[in-house]
Amino acid sequence: MPGIAFDQAADYYDQTRGFREGVAEQVRDAILAYTGATLSTRFLELGVGTGRIALPFIQAGYDYTGIDLSQPMMERLESKLSQAPATPGQPRRYALFQGDVTALPFTANSFDVIIAAHVLHLVDGWQKALDEAKRVLRKPGFLMLSHEEQKPLTVQPETPNVNRQWYKILEDLGVKHAELQPGIRPQWDSAKRDSGLVDYLRGMGAQVEDVTLLEYTTPPLSPRQLAQRHIDRMYSSDWHLSDEVHAEAVRRFKTWLDESCPEPDKPSSVTSYFKTLAATWPQNSKS
Repeated sequence: MPGIAFDQAADYYDQTRGFREGVAEQVRDAILAYTGATLSTRFLELGVGTGRIALPFIQAGYDYTGIDLSQPMMERLESKLSQAPATPGQPRRYALFQGDVTALPFTANSFDVIIAAHVLHLVDGWQKALDEAKRVLRKPGFLMLSHEEQKPLTVQPETPNVNRQWYKILEDLGVKHAELQPGIRPQWDSAKRDSGLVDYLRGMGAQVEDVTLLEYTTPPLSPRQLAQRHIDRMYSSDWHLSDEVHAEAVRRFKTWLDESCPEPDKPSSVTSYFKTLAATWPQNSKS
């Protein structure tokens, strides 16, 4: 399969992945500063979704194209744009395509900057997606493979990691985390190490730089609130669990939450890092 379509997540996706106010604009500005992009730069985003990355670019008048497997996710982006005030003197220049990132419907050398944020772990055949990105990138250009990592600030030392405990329970039930999604694992550092991502990019002739573009703090979230997302199957890694496995995992999860978290309803803040593998190719590189 080409990847996981997020149709069922369109109504709640921003609750789990959305930025707090102002951060999306900071991400945009960090990408602009790193790439040196101008209003004449052509952007393409792979897995554009509800527009968590795209929206501030489009509102500021940048030439922005997005592609996603999920039409409902892109409809949510369109809804946001219809409700957002236009920037005076900056017409919106954007196009959205429903399609597969491993078979892009664009001609070679069409875009100057290609962004793929938190998407490669969902793509079966991520190597083909990178091949396609290189093909449609105007050299030298920038291919920005981005991901967010989080570091707890105020979690009590005796409070275990909620996500880690959920996946441990699943492994005890015979389900490995790595089998829940088709592409590169979402843990960024281990993904780069274990998948051969950097080696693959360099094998394509790219120069690769690993950069942290932005650091920001998320709103507080309690262990129970985070746990509820797994209980409600809000994450794509939980969608393919059988009802029987999920029910038993939830039973064990709730027991663990009540017995192992002294204050499961106490919110804690998190520092997030917007990290990027930035790949570029020589001007005369073949597509």
